[in-house]
Amino acid sequence: MGFILGIAGVAAGIAAVASPFIAYGLYRDGSTAAALKAAAVFIASVLIILAVPKGKSGPHRYEDCTRYSSFADDC
Repeated sequence: MGFILGIAGVAAGIAAVASPFIAYGLYRDGSTAAALKAAAVFIASVLIILAVPKGKSGPHRYEDCTRYSSFADDC
């Protein structure tokens, strides 16, 4: 499931970068309805980016160990 959400996050990132420029171009051309749709795509893509879980680091090597120094540990 994480892979699919990662792909969706990448696609949403591309849309989040491109849609403001498209919306601005459409607004300058006078098509405000299409510019609002492009702005809605930007907002939806930002929400998707925020919803995608971020990569968490795995358990650290010394999580269950008692470290005495940089060379001595008790695992």
